[in-house]
Amino acid sequence: MKAMKHRTANHSPHILRTLTSAVLILLTVMSTSCANFVPRVSAEDGELTQHIVVPYQRETVETSSAYDQAETMTGSDIADESSLPETTAATTESVTTESSETTGPVTENTSEPPAETVADTTETKSADTAMVETIAAVTTAVTEKPAADKIVYLTFDDGPNKTNTTNILDTLDKYGVKATFFTVGYLVDRYPELVADCHERGHAIGCHSYDHDYARIQKEGGLEAEISEWETAINNALGEVPDEKLFRFPGGSTKKSELDLKGKLTDLGYKGYDWNCANYDSMLKKCPANMTADEWLKKNFTDTFKYGSSLKNSPLIILLHESYTETADMLGWIIEFLQDEGYSFGTLDELDSSWYY
Repeated sequence: MKAMKHRTANHSPHILRTLTSAVLILLTVMSTSCANFVPRVSAEDGELTQHIVVPYQRETVETSSAYDQAETMTGSDIADESSLPETTAATTESVTTESSETTGPVTENTSEPPAETVADTTETKSADTAMVETIAAVTTAVTEKPAADKIVYLTFDDGPNKTNTTNILDTLDKYGVKATFFTVGYLVDRYPELVADCHERGHAIGCHSYDHDYARIQKEGGLEAEISEWETAINNALGEVPDEKLFRFPGGSTKKSELDLKGKLTDLGYKGYDWNCANYDSMLKKCPANMTADEWLKKNFTDTFKYGSSLKNSPLIILLHESYTETADMLGWIIEFLQDEGYSFGTLDELDSSWYY
């Protein structure tokens, strides 16, 4: 028993030294691990910050694509794009919301983010603000910019008329609109001062034959005679024949004839024009009993406007008549309707070629 105690006592210092060494080794390992742990946490924190910023930048890029689309749409199709201002406004609101929501977690999760991360975030916010301002500017420009391609041509036949011509001219002046007047020669001889007034106010003057005789125009030499007599009348009224020679066949160009009337018209240096929108004032006798004349004329106009405005690569030409008081009375409504549809007004002498049905 004594011997066993002696052996245990002799080994105690050795065991103690072994335990001490193990503790020292353990402390050394822990110390090294802790030293490496701090920079590793900082690196992970940096990656977390970048991970939050990157999706924010991606959203900014997507917004930029929406802006590019809006800019592309400022073509001629933007005006239909009544939804464009709404779409753009929604995009702007979305950008602002995403900006506030995305920058929040960056601040919360990174108490002391690296300097580079803060700079990147600031630059992104600045770019986002600039984008919002740019989109707002584009929206305003698209909303306010007139559609230059949408031009309408108001034309008046069968004048001058002693009752309505002056009222028509006054209404056109009120709205700052120019029109084309296809005059009849014998009425020009009767009211030269009205034609002169029309010319002086800057409107285009065209030929609608001398006496509006369908049968005469269909005869050999009839077209030439009608135009020659009209030119004499208009020269007496204006002191000249307009340089741009415009012509409209009475009843339009569709009447059948064995004569090449369109070709003859070209040989005489004239351009011919039909129409693709009208209020049918010359057919007022067909107005239904349950409608007023004003209601019926407006319905005809809006119905034919849908057709005329849908034609591709064709001017929108409106047929009206000076000889109807109902038309003179509704002219302001017609002009405002067309303005609301985004149209500006031109005269047929601005076109390069004839237009027929």
